[in-house]
Amino acid sequence: MVNNYPLITVIIAAYNSPITLRCAIQSVLNQDFKDFEVLVIGDCCDKEIGNVIYEFMDERLHWFNLPKNIGSQYGPNNEGLKRGKGKYIAYLGHDDLWFSNHLSNLVNFIQETDSDLVHCLCACIKPTGFYFLGPPSNGRNYTNSFVPPSAWLHKRSLIEECGFWNKQELLSIGVDQDYLNRIALARKKISFYNNLIVLKFVSSDWGLYSKTDNFPQLSYLQKLEKDPQKLIEEILFKCAAYYCLTINERNSILRSFINLLGNILYYINFNFNFNYRYRWPLNYLFIYHYQKARKKTRKLRGLDV
Repeated sequence: MVNNYPLITVIIAAYNSPITLRCAIQSVLNQDFKDFEVLVIGDCCDKEIGNVIYEFMDERLHWFNLPKNIGSQYGPNNEGLKRGKGKYIAYLGHDDLWFSNHLSNLVNFIQETDSDLVHCLCACIKPTGFYFLGPPSNGRNYTNSFVPPSAWLHKRSLIEECGFWNKQELLSIGVDQDYLNRIALARKKISFYNNLIVLKFVSSDWGLYSKTDNFPQLSYLQKLEKDPQKLIEEILFKCAAYYCLTINERNSILRSFINLLGNILYYINFNFNFNYRYRWPLNYLFIYHYQKARKKTRKLRGLDV
């Protein structure tokens, strides 16, 4: 019996931002690698979001809207993982963009390295400048580092071995960082593909869900389609300038110490008990501060207004 499943399942967790979603989907359809399905999972979205998918009239696009708002990407991502049929899983934020060679490069790389998860260099775009997210810095590893899911490609088999995404309400860190950390703590092979092939737009800085006409994705999508190499050069120069302006910024000594202590205890105990993370005493303090900061960023994004 012939298996007609696509090689890659692309999961897009969507909320009520039709303009950016349209740009994100277009960046997927622009891929030079074509063997994929796209599952756009709405977090109890308005009808307008479903109409965006139908506009493209592409049989590789599939739309499902959750009946209840989760308020975090873990809900749509888990639904996508249950429904997806691809050997590999890729995620794309509904406000992020891929270069046209994103999937082809990562597929080749994950097969060449026989990795469980690979990721590329990610340029984060803010109104004030740029910065990069890539492999762990010196002294760190993937058990305590963050890489945006829009830069990932991983084997579907990780679901069976590492489970689904955890609920945000249980965590003192983001659901995306938690999932990557768990994969690393399960000693799965993670490899870095040293190339810039994804653009991430920080929604809290752009006020994505507020009533605004400021959508940088529109202009960046045009640049991606017209001259991607020129765009890379532009980003590199602007990122260098941004780095010069922020190089002297440092966390307070107390915050650094608390984070270090948390990472040490997390790493030591997580290897022996996968539930310890949610029980150690200081975790309640971390959860409180994280959830407080999360509520603040939701307001900046225009979600709690």
